[in-house]
This record gives sequence, structure tokens and C-alpha cells, in this order.
Amino acid sequence: MERTYNVYIDTGLFVLSNLLDKDIEYITTEDIFNSSEIIFNEILSMDEENFKKLKYMVFTNSVYTQVGFERKFKSFIKNMEELNSEGTLKCSLCGSVSVNYSYDATRSVLPGICSNNFFNYSNNLRYSAICPACIALSLYSILGINRTKSGAIYYASDDNKVMKNLVNRAMKNLKNEYTEITVLDEIQSTLECEILNKDYNKAYYIEATLCQNYGQLENTRTYTLTSERLLRLILLKKEGLWDKFKENKFIYNVLYENYYDMKDDIDIFKFFKDLFLEKELTMDKIIIDEIKSIAKKLSNNIDKDLIKELDKISSYNKFQEFIIYNQKNIFSKNGEFLVSQDLYDAIIDPQKWLSVKRRLTVELLYI
Repeated sequence: MERTYNVYIDTGLFVLSNLLDKDIEYITTEDIFNSSEIIFNEILSMDEENFKKLKYMVFTNSVYTQVGFERKFKSFIKNMEELNSEGTLKCSLCGSVSVNYSYDATRSVLPGICSNNFFNYSNNLRYSAICPACIALSLYSILGINRTKSGAIYYASDDNKVMKNLVNRAMKNLKNEYTEITVLDEIQSTLECEILNKDYNKAYYIEATLCQNYGQLENTRTYTLTSERLLRLILLKKEGLWDKFKENKFIYNVLYENYYDMKDDIDIFKFFKDLFLEKELTMDKIIIDEIKSIAKKLSNNIDKDLIKELDKISSYNKFQEFIIYNQKNIFSKNGEFLVSQDLYDAIIDPQKWLSVKRRLTVELLYI
């Protein structure tokens, strides 16, 4: 079976690949429907408390939380197999012609897509064309997720080798007694174990999808680590800075692309400087050159800790006062303007001052 790049279905597919010891491309629909006993036995091998918590954390929970779970689960998969053989519509996810109108997939078997998921309680979409095989794989995905104290995390990657390792790691961990861990620490630990300690030569991305399903709280959030960001982390690890990165909890800054707050550690910030500059408000080259000139003039003429001074500036008025004060100060020293007259208004633009301040701080770091 080919991948769908839906995190729930692909996780289930790699779970089955692990249990059947078959590459995903050789897994058939018959394998999927004939594996209910294997899946059930694997669930029984999980740490009991892990399964108890996870079956309520994830959205694929209706089958798992019913009384008589074993009978209901196997009966459900058998029903999916029968529906699959009678299908006449094309699946919107895997492309197989096996969708049956008589069964409408709900968010409890495939979240985020189906017509009554929590983003669409009004049921505007009358029907979702999802085949029984995809639904079964989505249910199997419970064996390949990661428990945290704030929800369950599914990992996905466009690289099959990486995806396989991520799912296999989760399956192994679920057999062990749970040790409380935060979402950020779980993501950081996974990166360290499965990515940074292995030699992957191919560019790939990783997504971590957090599912929170606690009564009134129904939410998913996806954190994306692009190949570019992963490469920075790998290079940072090779430079021996990973322990320092972990200690400062900088994984938060990478996941939320808040690179500016990493500037207090210049050794680590240098790996993300260009990503920070790309993310900042786009500026004309003439403005960027002017900011570089301002940084050099400040550095040559002012003895104070300029970065600390800029960090204290929390409003547009204070930034304007900083520029005016140093404009006068430097002019009185050598007759030179800190900011050229032509670009003065652009530098103290009330809509862009924060980006200018941040860029100026970064330029000062590297002088």
C-alpha cells in the first residue's frame, strides 16, 4: 500500500509494517483486515496504564472505550472488510475504489477529515469518501503514538526510514511504564534519539501532531520541523552545543520560529541567524544597509552595553528616544549623524520599529 501522508493512516500503516515484518509497499488490504488479532494482542502487550490513558486522549476512541472491547474491535474490523468488498467510490485519501456509501466515517475513526469532526459540528459536509482500509489503519495508529502529560503525539515524516524509526520507537515505549514528560521534552527527546544520533543523508521534514481530547477540550496542533531547521539542529549537535540547547529549552524557539529570543546565547543563535532574518519583516536592502551602518556607529562611539540597552526598550516611544539621544550624542562627538536624514523616517517607522530594533540587536551581536 502506498502512503497517504495522513498522519493517522500512515502511523497505522507503519505499525502494521512493524508487526508483519513487511515493507509498507507490500502490505495489502487483506493484510489490513486479517490483522485484527495481531493488533489486539499488541494492545494487550502495552503497559495497561498507557492504553487506559491513550484511548481517551486520541480521537480514534469510540471502538476502544466500549464495553466488550475485544469483541467490538474485531467485529468492527470485520464489518470494514465486508464494506470494502462492496465499495464503488474512490477513496479521497488512498485512491482505491472501495468506499461504501452505507458507512459514513466519523471523527472517532478518522479525525480532522470526516464530516462531523470538531471543526464542523454543523455537518456542512454531507459525506466523506474514506475507504474501510484507511479507517482500519487509523484505528491501528493507537499503537504508534507518544504519551505526554498534555496529550498524545503522532510523528510523521516524508522519509520512510525516519517514519519507520519514529513509529517503532513509540511502539517500544508504550510497552514500558510511563514516565511523565512534557510535549516539548518529548519532541526534543525524539529528535535526539532518532534523528540527531543517526546518519541520514537525505533532506526530510518531521511533523509532530499533538492531540488533546479531554471532555470540553478538543484540539490538535501540528509542529513542523522543516529539513532546513533539522539540518541546523544536526550541525549544532556536531558542534557539541546540544546539551546547552536542551538546558535553555531552545526547542520551544525552534518550533515556534521565535529565533530572536535565542540571541542571549550567541554560539547557538548563529545557527539560526539567517532563519531569523528571513522571518523578520521584509526590508529593502537600503534599510538593511542603514541598520548595519547604525550598528557600526553605535559600537564605535558608545561604551554602554548596547544589546542590554535595546532589550530594555519595550515601546515605540522609548525606541524613538534611543535613536534621538544617540543621534545627538554621536553628532556632538564627531559631527556624524547616526541615522541619515533620508532614511530617518524609515528607521523610526511606528509600524516597523520592532523589526528594526531586532535587526539592529542582531547586527550588534556580530560586530
